[in-house]
Order: sequence, then C-alpha cells, then structure tokens
Amino acid sequence: MTQTAHQSIAGRIGVVVLASALGAPRPATAQAQTPALTRLIDQNVRAVIDSSDRIAAILKTPTPQLWIHVRTPEQKALVERKREWFQGLQVAGVKVDLRPTQVVASGPQQTQLRFFKEADKAQAQSLLTELRKGIPGVALSDLSAQYKQATWIDPGHLELWLAADVIRIAAP
Repeated sequence: MTQTAHQSIAGRIGVVVLASALGAPRPATAQAQTPALTRLIDQNVRAVIDSSDRIAAILKTPTPQLWIHVRTPEQKALVERKREWFQGLQVAGVKVDLRPTQVVASGPQQTQLRFFKEADKAQAQSLLTELRKGIPGVALSDLSAQYKQATWIDPGHLELWLAADVIRIAAP
C-alpha cells in the first residue's frame, strides 16, 4: 500500500474516531467497522503504552561509568593498550563510559569491581561477567551499605581496582 493510501485510510479513521467522540451519526461503512476499529485502536494504544514503559525503563537506567584504578605506570600503560576493549564493554546493550584511569598508591589484594549504589548491582554483575573474559580473577565488591548516604556518587558509578600482581589482560 502506498503512503498516500495509508494517509487516506488514516484520515478516514481519524474522521470516524473524531465523529464518534463528538457523538455525530456514523456513516454506514463506519458502523460495520466499529468493532474492528475499536480493537485496532485499543491494540495501538496498548502498544504505545508498552513502548513508552520500555523506553522509560531504559532512560532510568544510568549509563555505567567505569573508573579503572591501577597501582603502577606499567598497569596504566596496560589498560591504555586494552582501552578499545574496555570501551567496547556493554551492560544491557549500553556501552560503558570509560573514565580516565587513576594511578593509586594502594588497593585491594584481589582485583575488584566495586559498586556503590544498591540499584547498580545488576549492572555490576553484568559487567563483571564481561570483565572476567579478560581478567579472570575479578571479584565483585558491594560497597552500597557504606556509601548509602553519599550523594556525590552518581548512579552507574563502577570502579575496577586492579590488584598489584595484574600484569596481563587477556582481552583481544
């Protein structure tokens, strides 16, 4: 069907719906189509509501921000060599926003992926699965109880802390 035909049908349906809403007498062809048209309108309204709900859920889910903490300039160089892999990581179909790598003096004995908001737990678990493909020993660290009152931590804030002994990332 052509676009003009669609527009013509849409125009007729719009007139029938508007006329019905205003209490105008219906043309004979519209009376025969009323149950089918009503079902179609109901289906379309439900589809729009469902789509709107899905979009709202996506918009409520923050883009995960990954901050990587390393101990040495050598680890920082390693992360930079694998930067493309880190940037390609996705959580629920959304690419991770890779933030600048931080060199720190101390950190955990075991490599950790940390999350700070209870609402970020599912994202962290999903990212952990992806990270383990390149860094098998990564553990998940839930810091949400300690940071529950922190207002300065954005939703979706995740931190990867490399242990001092990490010298290789097995990512492509």
